This record gives sequence, structure tokens and C-alpha cells, in this order.
Amino acid sequence: MPSFMRSIPYFCRTALAFLVIGSCAMLTGQSRPILKQTASASPHQLPAQDFLTTFFEGTQIDSKAFLLWGSPGSPTRESQNEEQQSMEYQVRQEILDLHRFFQDWFNGVLPKNAASVQRLDRALNPQFRIVSPHGILTEKPRLMEGIEQAHGVHAGKGFRIWIDNVTCRQLSPDLMLATYEEWQESEGTKRGRVSSALFQKQVTAPNQVTWLHVHETWLPQSP
Repeated sequence: MPSFMRSIPYFCRTALAFLVIGSCAMLTGQSRPILKQTASASPHQLPAQDFLTTFFEGTQIDSKAFLLWGSPGSPTRESQNEEQQSMEYQVRQEILDLHRFFQDWFNGVLPKNAASVQRLDRALNPQFRIVSPHGILTEKPRLMEGIEQAHGVHAGKGFRIWIDNVTCRQLSPDLMLATYEEWQESEGTKRGRVSSALFQKQVTAPNQVTWLHVHETWLPQSP
């Protein structure tokens, strides 16, 4: 026994021995099942979308390890970023899907029935408003009426819509502001507008977000 150990009382040496043995056991891997169980039980999940799964693939392990140091169930920066990425995907998808609906509706490809119109009704929040490039404010009921009457208005004119330069900004856990360019072409004439759209989370909506407000402005190169 080293000389310095002899000066330590017997019961202290015993306690110290147990402490050393316990530390060695943890280092040899007896604590690994606990860490593994905690990580596997973590509620931190990656989004279902393929491109988001790829995006977070390199951070999956680090995210779970981070949760081990927080209080159970507490939000982390990783989980908050993941929620933001998930909502941004939903917003981007909704922008594309709704304008595809408009293209098919105005071309007369979609049937003019309640089932087709329901897609638009579910996507627009009951409080939805839109400001046109001409500065005209229209609320949801009047907009729905006008769109229903415009079914097939561009049929046979080669009408198409495409979206460009989408950017998203999270305003709160349930609100996201998106800005994008909408381009339309009909009978060879092309014109574009830039739109700012406010979205709110809503699980019953087609892409789990609803349109709250849209403001459109003609792009400089458009008449």
C-alpha cells in the first residue's frame, strides 16, 4: 500500500475503493446499455420527406446525444430546426400544389364539381385575404366565387403557371412567411408577379398549412 494511503482512515479507504471500482465499471461499458436505451427512446425523429432525411442524416447521432444532456422531453435547437425545416417543406409543397390546381382548373382539366373546389377551400384559412397587383383586397368567400366561375377560362390557350425563387422565414412555431415569384403564360404572353404569403399550421389542410394572407406585386419586367 502506498505510504500516503496509510494516513487515510480505513472507512475512507473502503469508500474510495468502491468509488474507483464503480468508475472502472462505467468505463468498461456497463453504462452503455443505459445510454443506448436513452438514445433509442428519444422522441427526436427525422422528417419523413426523403430530402429532409438526407439533409439531417449526418446530424442524427449528434442530435440524440444532445438530448442525453437535457431534461427529458425538453426542446433542443436540433428539434426546433427540424420542425422549421418540416414546416418549410410543407409551405413550399403547398405553394406548388395550389398553383398546379389553378393551372388545371383554369385549363378545364379538373372537373367542375364540389370535390375539386374542396381542395382550395381546405387550403385557404377562413380569414384568408389577398391583395392583387392592382391593390384590390378580396376575402375568401368572394375569391372562391370568382375562381369557381373562371373554370376553363384559359382552355386551349396553352396556359401554364410556374413558381420560382421561393424563400421562407419562420415568424413563430405556427406561422411562416414565404416570398415567391409566380409566372403565367397564355397564348405566348408571359407575365410575372412577386407574392408574399403568410401560412399557419393546420393539420386538416392538404399540406398541413393554410394560407392566411397574400400580397401580390407585378414584377418590373411584366406589363
